[in-house]
Amino acid sequence: APIFSLVENTDTVFVEVGTEYIDSGFMASDNYDTTFYLSTTGKVYTEKLDTFLLEYQVYDKSGNGSEVKFRTVIVVDRTAPIVELPFDSIKIEVGRRVNFPEPWVYDNYDRTPQLSIIGSFDKDIVGEYEIEYVAVDHSGNVSDTVVLFVYVIDNIPPTIELNGAPLITHCRWESFTDSGVAVGDNYYEFEEIEVEVRYVNTSDENVSSEQMIQSNGYYTAIYTAIDDSRNSTQAYRTILVEECDPNS
Repeated sequence: APIFSLVENTDTVFVEVGTEYIDSGFMASDNYDTTFYLSTTGKVYTEKLDTFLLEYQVYDKSGNGSEVKFRTVIVVDRTAPIVELPFDSIKIEVGRRVNFPEPWVYDNYDRTPQLSIIGSFDKDIVGEYEIEYVAVDHSGNVSDTVVLFVYVIDNIPPTIELNGAPLITHCRWESFTDSGVAVGDNYYEFEEIEVEVRYVNTSDENVSSEQMIQSNGYYTAIYTAIDDSRNSTQAYRTILVEECDPNS
């Protein structure tokens, strides 16, 4: 009778679900024949997870049969799910609600892999956040982690209003005290808003308040309010410096 062995010399093999099972074949020898016939009993179906038993026997031309060998074929799922997002980052204006993107989860076999979401963000606090998505199928395969970067930002500039009139007259040589501005912001406290003021003459040259009161003419006070997100807004006041009647 022929002597034969299964290629790979293993009685248990694994095949990925949904793929084609290709038998690795056999090797045989005989005291006389060089041509052999293989008889296989059993089939493998890879459409679902299962275990199959195959029975092999080799015959020579004289009809002599070898010993029977068995192989167990186990259909397994070793493919991890895939998680995808329509984009990898999102910007949110502080304080506003948004609809988050739904992740797309795909698996080669499991119709309902479990999706876990790790991390959170606070829509009311400016900052950078990371939210991680990972999926696990019923075979325990874990997807790659997909990260969504969430940027809660402040793009709204401060509000600014003049204290006093937009046009004032000031007597030349008299000490000047700026009446300033009132500021506010959608996110930052009053103390966190920086206010800059500069004075320019009609030639758009910067002058100090001390220089301004030394020469008659029109000047513009430019007030700039800047929040901690570097948003800014401006207000303007016209100042007319002129000679005043000392007797008035």
